[in-house]
Amino acid sequence: MGWKTIKETFAIEHTVTVTEKGICIGSGYVHDLVTIDPESGKLSENSAFSSFLPREYPALAVASQEYLLDLLTSSPPSACAAV
Repeated sequence: MGWKTIKETFAIEHTVTVTEKGICIGSGYVHDLVTIDPESGKLSENSAFSSFLPREYPALAVASQEYLLDLLTSSPPSACAAV
């Protein structure tokens, strides 16, 4: 469920899908504008849209691989809070 934590942490409004390539951030036209390798946390940008990541998600663009791996292995916050 790490993809959901990535989506929430970086307020990603684009489509997030899990494919054989990794966790892809994209649109209805290009599904892999950005890909995150779930094994290493490495970000890869689609070369045709290299300005997408720093323009749309600058915090994600500068996030370390270690931080991304931590997010990918953590559980998303619970919607239920203790009262």
